Amino acid sequence: MLGCLCLVNLIANSAYSSIAPFYPNEAMKKGVPMSVMGIIFSAYSISMAVFSPLFALLLNKHGAKRVLIVGCLCEGIAMLVFGLFDFI
Repeated sequence: MLGCLCLVNLIANSAYSSIAPFYPNEAMKKGVPMSVMGIIFSAYSISMAVFSPLFALLLNKHGAKRVLIVGCLCEGIAMLVFGLFDFI
């Protein structure tokens, strides 16, 4: 379980940090203000802080395995949404 958690954390953070080298330039080309770029980069950390208590309640109610699967699905959906930013 610990190895799975480490792997999920590694993949999630590497996927999120991969936008840092090119996203600011692309956003500037499309006219996105700097303040909005800051919100986009901080949205991941803010959502982690907001949803952590919810997942803690789910952990006690449903068990670690189910909560880990739901968390991975939520993380995957979030990464797909980041991939669709080009169409906005």
